[in-house]
Amino acid sequence: LDPDCGLEASVHYTPHDMIGGDFYAVEQVNAAQIVFLLADVMGHGTSAALYTMYLRSLWQEYFELFPRIDKFIGQLNQQLHQLMSNNFSFAAAICGLIDLEKGHVSLVGGGIPSPFLFKNKEEVIRPDVSGFALGMLPSSNYAIQTSTFKPGDVLFLFTDGAVEIMDGSQKILGEDGLQEILATLGYPHKKNTTHQKIEEALVNYSGDIALNDDVTFLEFRIPEK
Repeated sequence: LDPDCGLEASVHYTPHDMIGGDFYAVEQVNAAQIVFLLADVMGHGTSAALYTMYLRSLWQEYFELFPRIDKFIGQLNQQLHQLMSNNFSFAAAICGLIDLEKGHVSLVGGGIPSPFLFKNKEEVIRPDVSGFALGMLPSSNYAIQTSTFKPGDVLFLFTDGAVEIMDGSQKILGEDGLQEILATLGYPHKKNTTHQKIEEALVNYSGDIALNDDVTFLEFRIPEK
């Protein structure tokens, strides 16, 4: 991203194996618009990683459809269905457009946990990105959800490796549990709350030495003026 565009982006990715099945891409369309994709292919390891390579080629092939993120995600769904349907696989994904000039973020996707949009020190919005995961159906309608995105706001996206975690009593963490962990750590307002510390807190919850799935955090932040 252009360092003067007014948006800070950061990512944290830890694959379960040497290679993983999470994919992310961030690119600036013009001076005011940034698009991104976060996807989680079913499973992990070599087979999932091969699908992420295909996702990268699709990102490049259909990039011209932006800023129409609904058209873009529809094309990804069709192409992945042709490739994945015989293998009973799919990709949970979310695609977004940040428009700094208009001061909003638009999201579309399916099968992936709802991101957290931190509006201030007290309000957290979870935009609805429910829908079918990509590749499950030959065609599907994907609705766009738009929220204001102003200076001081933080958008935190994550794959299901961050929420589908069991503790010792087999209690799943879930999105509510992740939000509680973030609040305990002081995220996103406490400056020393790194993505690494968030992952460490998730590992502590599991009681294991590492998470049992790929995990990716994707963060967008508009600094306060």
